[in-house]
Amino acid sequence: FNDALDGEFRIVFSGMYTCGKSTIINAILGKDILPTRDGTCTSKVFKIKHDPYVAFAKMSCVDKVGNVVVEEQEYTEESLKVAFDHIFPRGDGDTLLPSNPPTIDTVLISTSMASLYPTSATYKQNDMNIVVVDTPGTSSGEGNNVVDGASHFDIAKGVIESGKKEIVVFATN
Repeated sequence: FNDALDGEFRIVFSGMYTCGKSTIINAILGKDILPTRDGTCTSKVFKIKHDPYVAFAKMSCVDKVGNVVVEEQEYTEESLKVAFDHIFPRGDGDTLLPSNPPTIDTVLISTSMASLYPTSATYKQNDMNIVVVDTPGTSSGEGNNVVDGASHFDIAKGVIESGKKEIVVFATN
């Protein structure tokens, strides 16, 4: 608990593709932040952080060394969906997902996650930084092909193997 107060408390969602990782996260958050659909949808790591001052969500994208690829902007629910469709065009089921600009490594989203913080705790809500992490599906036929040097499996495995997580939720269908 004290370690979490000193930094970030990361909850990583991992599992097979189309098992509902993004849908579960949206349900926990109480709003449709992450894109969802039948078939492979998540191709990058999505990190969602608490920001009590954001109306719906802010989103930006960074490369592997943290350089900004897509500038941070505030979105409504509808405009975020449009942005995701533009930045991450979807495959048609017969073709691989596009490389989703190859320079994008991580999507950073800020939104209020006040409902995840216990109200009876003896700390201030803004003292602990809960971060929810969505990973690509580990068993995706599309994701097992190497795109930009890493498969969806490799991306998810890298997040799980990193020391930067406190909880891993493995979802399966």
